[in-house]
Order: sequence, then C-alpha cells, then structure tokens
Amino acid sequence: MILLLFLIIISLEAIYEGLDLISKNYPDRGYKLWSGVFEFVYRVIVMLIIFLWIANYHFSHIYSYHVSFWHIFGGFILLRFALFDIIYNLIIGEPIFYVGSTKIYDKIWSWFFRWSGIPRDHFFAMFKLIALVISITWLIP
Repeated sequence: MILLLFLIIISLEAIYEGLDLISKNYPDRGYKLWSGVFEFVYRVIVMLIIFLWIANYHFSHIYSYHVSFWHIFGGFILLRFALFDIIYNLIIGEPIFYVGSTKIYDKIWSWFFRWSGIPRDHFFAMFKLIALVISITWLIP
C-alpha cells in the first residue's frame, strides 16, 4: 500500500515537471494543460496524506506489523532517487541517465564523474537499482 502510494506520487511529480518543461519550449502543443492536470492530481494526493496525518489517522489497525518512520522516510527518499530522474528524462526526451548542468545536484554529480572517471550510465544503473531494491524491501511489509 505504502509502496504503491509512493510510486504514484513520484511518477505524477516527474510527469508534471517534465510536461511543464516541454510546455515552456512548445507553448502551442497543449502540454501546459496536461502538466496542470498531473500537478493537480499530485497535489490532491499529497494534501490528502497530510490531512490524514493531521487527523491522526493510523494504518496500524489495518496491518498487524509496526511501521517504522525511518523505514518509510528512507524508503521514500531511495525510491524517489531511483525513479524520479528516469521518468523525468523519459518525459522530456533526454537519455535515461542524463545529468544536467544547472542545479547543484547535477553539478555535484558532474564533478564526481569527472573526478572519478567512472562511466555515468553504469554507475547510475547500479546505484539506482540498489536504491530501488532497498526501498522496495523497506516499503513492502
């Protein structure tokens, strides 16, 4: 349940951000509308989760296991690292393991690959696969 919810949230965010970037380059093609639709659905789901948390709604009565906050938090971070860039790059038409040059995150990765000489695609394929496996094991009861 938690894994599926996180997959939906991460995918919706990557899709709407990718469509938003495309809509800036091609304003006549209707991508802005679809970006807005995906962003709206994403924000509704996130707000529902926040409202349920504020209302002190717990899933412990549904499941018989104890859910660790750190497993859920860490699982979300690892799942987002493993999937967000791949989905985003597919939407905007870049290579799957593309590293940009504008954000601090991209600059750090670019420096790391220049410094280490490690091939970017091989490193990201394994690093993201490991993050994906760990996140799935933490988020599936």
